[in-house]
Amino acid sequence: GYSRQAEVQLGGKLTLPLLKTLTNKFAPEIMFTVTLPDQGLTNLEALEECENLMVLNVAGNSITSMEPLKRMK
Repeated sequence: GYSRQAEVQLGGKLTLPLLKTLTNKFAPEIMFTVTLPDQGLTNLEALEECENLMVLNVAGNSITSMEPLKRMK
């Protein structure tokens, strides 16, 4: 849920297993909302397989490339 994501501090590291835990979803295909503001993230590679993502909040991060999101519909 939203509150769980808002409370976590990732320190710039995001992996698919961690993303599964944060979203409480077992597969990237069923992740529709990811809220990770101000986490020091520099890349979105962990979101690469989240092709059905509808809402993404990564405000306040230092994202260098949106390339991993190209698979989204």
